[in-house]
Amino acid sequence: MVSGTLKPYLRRDVAMMAMYPLLNSKLTWLSPEAGNFVKRIEVDTDAITYLKQSYTHSTDPKKETAPERVAGAGFPEIDRTRMTDVPAVLDEKGFMLRIPKKVLKDSRKAKVEIQENYEYAAFLLGETVNNNMYTEITGQANTTTSRFSPSETWDNSNGGAKPILDLVHLAQDMDLANQPFTGNSFFIEQVNFWEINDYLLTVDVDSWKQQNLYGQPTVTDDYIDIPKLGRVYKTTGALHGSVLGMDKNNPAVEYYYRLDPEKSNPTIQYQAKVNGQERTVSTDNFGFHYRWFQDPYSEDILQEFSADFVCVVKKPYGVKYASVGI
Repeated sequence: MVSGTLKPYLRRDVAMMAMYPLLNSKLTWLSPEAGNFVKRIEVDTDAITYLKQSYTHSTDPKKETAPERVAGAGFPEIDRTRMTDVPAVLDEKGFMLRIPKKVLKDSRKAKVEIQENYEYAAFLLGETVNNNMYTEITGQANTTTSRFSPSETWDNSNGGAKPILDLVHLAQDMDLANQPFTGNSFFIEQVNFWEINDYLLTVDVDSWKQQNLYGQPTVTDDYIDIPKLGRVYKTTGALHGSVLGMDKNNPAVEYYYRLDPEKSNPTIQYQAKVNGQERTVSTDNFGFHYRWFQDPYSEDILQEFSADFVCVVKKPYGVKYASVGI
């Protein structure tokens, strides 16, 4: 049996409290602090359907201009293309981590091992969810571009790369008539991220232009704020040379998740600094599960961590993806 001194450290609420600060930092699109990239929807089944919109209001092939009223009659009825009903299945992804019996004999060492498991699980779950979302978003995004056509890759070997202008052109490709989507958030791979850092640190412009148009990068963050555009993020799962453009204020993506009452709580409480003071705050649980049990033969502790979700792009024209160019 597990000693009474260790059981409190294995509780679900304690596990989630320990995991969430690191887990949250890995959720590029899902974290509430990240922006309104994704509409989050809780479901109670593995199989779902969602309505996918293929055309914008302007590109709808059935689009008609508003006709004039005919004297003595009402306005005529017009048609539009209906959204497509698309099926999807939630896919639970997870793993188990073991704490050997010989470690459990020393409660001090066991507590350290438990905490290490929480940190490792938070990193791995966050990376798993983020990578899966990246794959689904880019796989369902709109890939048609006209303005975006980099003349040189961002390694800047010949001094001709223009990362800021390239992103401006991608944002122009996202600017569609009668649609709210704006290219203000860009997601790139690690090497490309450091290439745009190099460009901003060495570009020969005056101080006003640097501060008000190009931006001033820092090496301590996973993003760069560019006043002319918005924010450029370094993200896991991205392919070298690719760029994903999204609007942080208008979600084109839906994230469906399921909570198992045997393995999850609807809310997660964790410690965070609010106005400089450490406080307990709450957030919704977007499909993360945890439980533990003891192997009856080895008496080892097994901790199980998982996430049950599916990510879909409801409005592909609200997400722009170029697989090569930078």
